Amino acid sequence: MSQTVPHRSNVDPRLTWDLESIFATPEAWEAERASVQAAIPGLAAFAGHLADSARLLAYLREVEDLGARAYRVMVYASLQESSDGTVPEAAARVSQAQALLAGFGATTAFAEPELLALPEGTLEALAETPELSAYAYYFQQVRERAPHTRSVEIEALFGRLSAVFAGPYTAYSALMNVDLKFSPATGSDDATSDVTNGSIGALLGSSDRALRASAFASYADGFLAFKNTFASLLVSNVRQVALQAKERGYESTKDFVLRPQSLTPAALENVLSVFERNVGVWHRYWRARKAALGVDTLRPHDVFAPLGREKVEVSYDEAVEMVLSGMAPLGEEYVAPMRRGLLEERWVDVYPNVGKSSGAFSSGGPGTHPFILLNHSNDLPGMSVLAHELGHSMHTYFTQRSQPVTYAQYGMTVAETASNFNQAMVRAHLLAQRDEAAFVLAMLDEAFANFHRYFFVMPTLARLELRLHEAVERGEGVGAEQLNAWTLELFKEGYGGEVEFEPEDEARVGITWAQFPHLFAPFYVHQYASGIAAATALSRRVLSGQEGARDAYLSFLKAGGSLPQLDALRNAGVDLSTPAPIEEAFKGVEGLVEKLEGLVR
Repeated sequence: MSQTVPHRSNVDPRLTWDLESIFATPEAWEAERASVQAAIPGLAAFAGHLADSARLLAYLREVEDLGARAYRVMVYASLQESSDGTVPEAAARVSQAQALLAGFGATTAFAEPELLALPEGTLEALAETPELSAYAYYFQQVRERAPHTRSVEIEALFGRLSAVFAGPYTAYSALMNVDLKFSPATGSDDATSDVTNGSIGALLGSSDRALRASAFASYADGFLAFKNTFASLLVSNVRQVALQAKERGYESTKDFVLRPQSLTPAALENVLSVFERNVGVWHRYWRARKAALGVDTLRPHDVFAPLGREKVEVSYDEAVEMVLSGMAPLGEEYVAPMRRGLLEERWVDVYPNVGKSSGAFSSGGPGTHPFILLNHSNDLPGMSVLAHELGHSMHTYFTQRSQPVTYAQYGMTVAETASNFNQAMVRAHLLAQRDEAAFVLAMLDEAFANFHRYFFVMPTLARLELRLHEAVERGEGVGAEQLNAWTLELFKEGYGGEVEFEPEDEARVGITWAQFPHLFAPFYVHQYASGIAAATALSRRVLSGQEGARDAYLSFLKAGGSLPQLDALRNAGVDLSTPAPIEEAFKGVEGLVEKLEGLVR
């Protein structure tokens, strides 16, 4: 029986997100966009008056208000495009929203140079006044950016260029989610299944090896057909980041991206060095996986195959209940709003449809509830993805209710801590509740799927990304063939000879880089590994009933961007300034491998 992916118009609205909670109609969106656009030029009237505490406070509050409104305009447009990129109006709205934010950035560009030009000690004195004390950390960040802040004219130019700088990713997203087409995959029974960005995960996780192989080939070949275009877009994005880094006086793109997030290149080096020292753990896993699957050779399309012969079916409704139960140790303060969002407020867009973005994400902003995009599969990995994205959503939920808009955005490392924390909590809960062999093996599979993505694939891509950025900074030309060769080399190193390649597999593994939009957010992917390491440590504290652990974790969620990321994590109970948490997480992976080895002996 063939499996087809429906068009958006055929999806049950109850399983889609409620964008009407942001704007009731596209006309209401347009009216708000026009209103915000008309209001933005008024911010220029504050220029030259920020030394006055009352005017500075009024400016900051106006920026927060208009910024939040502009962000809601973008959230609505981007979510509409993500749910169905085949609608031409959706892409046009995203472009309009990008232009709005660019205008906002250009108009407010005077502020930081003006604040930095104030006499020594003035900014610090302003931060001590009662009405401005909430902005003390923001002022500290402004001061730290001083060596890299340019003139008002240059800052305004950077602001106007933000929409241009977004161009490579915008084009990548349109190519990947709308224009890219894949051949149907054929299973051992000759039935065909549509291959899309939304369905590929379930197809690669099929117990039908022929279907996995066909889907793997179809998906990779679709990207290979446009490899030069994908390479041009990615390299163009890296070049614009390198340009900004140079113009702002940073030593490298690593510094430019990480230091404003209160991170350092050492954080990246910790992840890569620990991964390289422990890659043998993954080699053991591939050997055990081969034995568990009972195959003579383990091929690239087998690395996602289910370990058990019995598939554990989990409906979306069951997944919701599993997550709600698993997060109970955090109490009703956490669980009640999550339950309401899942069951009443339509936070989640559940199943694949034609034109829908790949993978999963959580979004939202000031004045909106969280929104989650899924391409849900009715199994334990699908449940785990829901738990992960709800971790992001609840982080956003608590931040927005605890912090001013200035601190509503938090860094990537803390973001990935909150998401992976939920997966660890739910996994532990389910394993404590059920001990039947098929379920335990399926949960082991879910754990490996999570660690495989975040502790194998992401560090591998981080190693690739570092090579790419350094090559571009040296002025070297990089194209599709080089990216494919690097990617293939790094994955083969990670597979350690335990995954065998036919000639056609090499190009298909080599194109993996093109399948990850994450690379358009520079030096993001390594933070998944940092996040899962921190989440592992923090979930153990809560699950063990350690005194104060629950309250410390909720305080961490509420902190948002109000303090440096490593400080927020240290307050919650984990220190990522050293490699120790990442080493401990690898020991956890090794323990899982030992369990699998014991099962297949």
